[in-house]
Amino acid sequence: MPPLDLVTQGASIHAATGALLALRVRRATGRGQHVDVSLQETAVLLNDMALTRYSMFGEAGRRGGSQPLWPACNIYPTRDGWVFLTPFTAEQARQLEVEWMQHPTLCEPAWRADSFRRQNMDAIDRWVTEFTHRFATQEFIEEAQRRGVPAAPLATIPQAITFLREAGAFVETSHLTVGPYPILEMPFRLHTTAAVIRRPAPLLGQHTEEIALGGWGAEKQPKGGELRASSIQPPLAGVRVLDFSRLLAGPLTTLTLAAFGAEVVKIESADLPRFDDPSYPDFHEANRSKLSLSLDVRQPKGRELAQRLARLSDVVVENFRPGVMERLGLGYDNLRQMKPSIIMASLPGIDPQAPQRDWGVYGQQMTALTGLTYLWGHPGSPLSTHPKIPVSDVVVAAEATLAVLAALEWKARTGEGHLIEVPQLVAMANLLAIPYLDYFLNEWETLPRGNGSPTMAPHGVYRCRGEDAWCAIAVTSEQEWRRFVEVLGSPEWALDGRFATVQSRLHLRDELDRHVEEWTLQRTPWEVMRLLQGAGVPAGAVLDGKGLAEDPHLRQRGFIMGVRHPGWGYIEHAGTPALLSETPGKADGPVHGLGQDNDYVLRGLLGLSAQDVEGLVRQEVVR
Repeated sequence: MPPLDLVTQGASIHAATGALLALRVRRATGRGQHVDVSLQETAVLLNDMALTRYSMFGEAGRRGGSQPLWPACNIYPTRDGWVFLTPFTAEQARQLEVEWMQHPTLCEPAWRADSFRRQNMDAIDRWVTEFTHRFATQEFIEEAQRRGVPAAPLATIPQAITFLREAGAFVETSHLTVGPYPILEMPFRLHTTAAVIRRPAPLLGQHTEEIALGGWGAEKQPKGGELRASSIQPPLAGVRVLDFSRLLAGPLTTLTLAAFGAEVVKIESADLPRFDDPSYPDFHEANRSKLSLSLDVRQPKGRELAQRLARLSDVVVENFRPGVMERLGLGYDNLRQMKPSIIMASLPGIDPQAPQRDWGVYGQQMTALTGLTYLWGHPGSPLSTHPKIPVSDVVVAAEATLAVLAALEWKARTGEGHLIEVPQLVAMANLLAIPYLDYFLNEWETLPRGNGSPTMAPHGVYRCRGEDAWCAIAVTSEQEWRRFVEVLGSPEWALDGRFATVQSRLHLRDELDRHVEEWTLQRTPWEVMRLLQGAGVPAGAVLDGKGLAEDPHLRQRGFIMGVRHPGWGYIEHAGTPALLSETPGKADGPVHGLGQDNDYVLRGLLGLSAQDVEGLVRQEVVR
């Protein structure tokens, strides 16, 4: 189970996003609408694109255990700890295995081919494990980063706090009863109008008089005429976004903007890897419904065209290392001079002011550095078995989308642009604010607890009839416990008084779980779920990619959408968890080929002639 109510926290971000989208529509039309956010759909997005993988490959998906994600991409032991290592690219793997390890077998040409490496991941994993174990953690990280190999320590909560302090991620606040204490800064920075915590958590009834006597006044009536639902445009219709981002966090941000009506122009370079081969589902998932412009912005003419395009745009999104956009002449200060109302969202891995700002990192390093990887597992389980999926990419994308919408709201009111910074490490760390606070105030270190709950029992995942079949059950109250016992047929063990209170059930958790599993083993996960849900007891079948694709609830809500991608075929994708009643998001356009929209952008938007475009092609500014 994801720790720390990770799914609920993610849903709260989508709820705020849906509210801002609905406010934007209300300003234009005078109409309100209902925003429905699904916890299940939020969780699906965290599940490493399980829907897309099943649609593309027919793979239902299995738990990875200690297996590497990719050759040499795993959690490895050092002399004094663990490191999360992710040399995904060929050059990163060569730097590790050939230049640094100088392993005689891995230096052979055959071991540089992806297909051969995937067939021999176990051998590579064993050799890398032997190598990392020779180093202290900090020694290994420093050398790996010097060589351009993404790596980070797998941190406990105290270690994560130390790292975040060095990165300047905490600010001081105070509470009437608690006194002063540090809290994480907001997950994003809005430089024109700061996003800050404006007051601490309230005492019970602290503001009753202020609200009762303050006179909130009559409800403000939004401007705009009453329009029929069929005539309402998507919330972001008319908004143009330039997308310089790569891999996942940035593209998932612009995907949501596209789903709600923005025109997203993805600027790509022909000599950089696109990862759009059918064996990579990530590209297809994150780049639907976007236009593709093949433009080399490293050349002066390419930079000039990008700047001209920025003048015609509302939002620019990038996730390069700090300083890259500035060196290209496309930093915020340059763009603002050309268009004061421009909104620029930067998604650096580490805070630009942090000592580690130049580290090369992927989503796996974010989960490792914040302590999430450490917490996401069973007590005492080998750390190499903890989840390796890049959940931070999904979380950061949701935070960045929310920040862009807040900036668009401010622009609609004032005409002012914004520089937005979403340091991915800080954005991810915000989901762990509670264990950090517990450590600061109570000196309590949060530890892995698997599927157990400190306040509920039964609470866990129980084996059912069938191969690798499970159902999650959570009994949250005494009333639910009585209903649970009735569904089980009031067995003698449940009526002898030893399980009469939640305290006794927690104390006898292991024995209780054995009794529950004796019952669930006689039934399929769906049968267990329907019996318990029929009695008002929370229960859910544990679904893999196949189960998600066949879930009638997800299909009825329209969350699963099919897209026919030219050259790749029909693929089903996940939708957006925030369902707006009159303007739902729908990223159902295909992935465009590299440079497919060059003509539309260069001639249609920028007004270049056919001869101009031909000259750009000859100069390899455009391909």
